[in-house]
Amino acid sequence: MKGLTILSIFCLLAAGLFVPVAGCDEKNDTASIFSVSGDVKVIRMGSNIGLQCEEGMNIKPGDWIKTGEGSSATLSFDNSADNIIKVQENSLVVMKLDGYFKVQLLDGKINAILESVQQEETFRVLTPSVVTESTNSGWALSADGNYSTVVVVDGEAYVCGINEDGSIRKSKFAVQEGYGRTTKMYQDPADLTAAPESVMKWFKDQVLEHHLAKVMAKKAEEKGVPLARESERQEPEDAPEEFQPKVKQRSERREGTKGKNVAIIDGEEVSLLEYIYRKRLEQEEGR
Repeated sequence: MKGLTILSIFCLLAAGLFVPVAGCDEKNDTASIFSVSGDVKVIRMGSNIGLQCEEGMNIKPGDWIKTGEGSSATLSFDNSADNIIKVQENSLVVMKLDGYFKVQLLDGKINAILESVQQEETFRVLTPSVVTESTNSGWALSADGNYSTVVVVDGEAYVCGINEDGSIRKSKFAVQEGYGRTTKMYQDPADLTAAPESVMKWFKDQVLEHHLAKVMAKKAEEKGVPLARESERQEPEDAPEEFQPKVKQRSERREGTKGKNVAIIDGEEVSLLEYIYRKRLEQEEGR
């Protein structure tokens, strides 16, 4: 977390990247780190010291999370990790958990996999230029300060722009499965555009890998064996180039990643995705 100090936080505030939105209900809540890979730092509210992010760490309102190059962290908002946000590399988020917003994405990209949102709850994420909200769904969101882009892979989400005074615009715009919208700061979202197939496939692979990670975590818990840190198991999958923030350049894929998306199950090295597909086929054949 080099260079992220109180001074740099003030700079973000001055640049308008930290948007205060009025009308949020106060609510104490927490999230936890389900998995972490690479260089991820947590800055507690009121501190300027970056702590090494670890699995199981509780994240509270006002905490900051910063991911480095080739790094990621998955935030769980329930005990079973059915509702998660994966913070991708080179991203900066602030935990809100104020009864209205879950997190604020200042820069970078996140994935939201929401499979068990309570009936009376709406899951909302804030960026400097847009509010994204949904119930059970799956979507990817990127932000670079001036623009934000949301792509829905499963279900439906709604987006609305933000005014210069920080208030939320009244008009909501739907984003259906397989489509995306880009929103410029202080404007309404643009028209729908078809999501690139590469983004759709990449996101679905991310969902499958998360499901397998939950299964492995549950088995490890039942056996009383600590689950290995994700950083020790595999490197994160790079997002498709179409989903990189406009001011960012696609990072070079690291050398020697032949073994990523691979797990050791019952002493055998298997592909995570192949394992999930195999299990699904076995379940279908057993019905």
